[in-house]
Amino acid sequence: MLHPPEDPCEQEQWAKEMVCPMVNAKMLLGLFLLVIAAGMYVLFGPLAALAMIATAFVAEYADSTLGMGYGTTLAPVLLALGYPVTEVVPALLASELITGFLAGLAHHSEGNVNLRQGKHLRATILLSVLSVVGVLAGANLAISLPKAAINTYIGAMVLMLGLWVLLLRRHINELSWWRLMVVGVVASFNKAMSGGGYGPVVTGGQLASGIEAKAAVGITSVAEGVTCVAALAVFACNGIYPEWHLTMPLVAGAVASVPFTAITVKRAGERRFRGILGIAMILLGALTLWRVWG
Repeated sequence: MLHPPEDPCEQEQWAKEMVCPMVNAKMLLGLFLLVIAAGMYVLFGPLAALAMIATAFVAEYADSTLGMGYGTTLAPVLLALGYPVTEVVPALLASELITGFLAGLAHHSEGNVNLRQGKHLRATILLSVLSVVGVLAGANLAISLPKAAINTYIGAMVLMLGLWVLLLRRHINELSWWRLMVVGVVASFNKAMSGGGYGPVVTGGQLASGIEAKAAVGITSVAEGVTCVAALAVFACNGIYPEWHLTMPLVAGAVASVPFTAITVKRAGERRFRGILGIAMILLGALTLWRVWG
């Protein structure tokens, strides 16, 4: 968290360099959301626009607070509304691209993660680079594999990781870079296949690899943004692009939630937060399996 200098002579310069850009950024963000909301009002009507924004807000708040849940929650909802998977996945990827980077910056500014140096920065770079490997395989399989098979695989993996994190919440492992390498490839593979399944695996995998819970959430946000860039590029090579009538409301609701997420994570205790993450992963994994086989 950034604080003003104690020297009164330096406070005016600090305000010009730090506060003014932050205020301008918030004003631009508000204008951006207003334009999107106006466009949605024209395209969908007031009730539909409000419902889409609210749903994306809640899903992204959970995702950027717990490091999971956005794609896993929204994908089944959008599919149930009749959107085809080739529209749902690119729309989720495009919205997560934007919010992933914004959430990462918010967590960094609140002190939840250090993206300037140290192991947090190295872990972010490692997971981001490895995301390309998993995406190249996952995005192509997403076009050919049955949806039930994809969701069964992701649900089982998230459920097992959740049990691991919950049972070992009082024990913090030593940092293991090879575990992080495996996590990066597998999680991005999930993201490219279904639009979800990245956050639970990469967040839980970081906890199992020795990264602190709060830092894991911030790292996940940034790495997920990079993963979405790679996945969208693969879909574009196959002639599949985000449908903006679906992407716009998701972006509006998701971006609006970002400022609240970093503050929530900052106020949580580390051990309790690890337990919350484990329970969230178990519930997400079980819900995913129930949707397929229930």
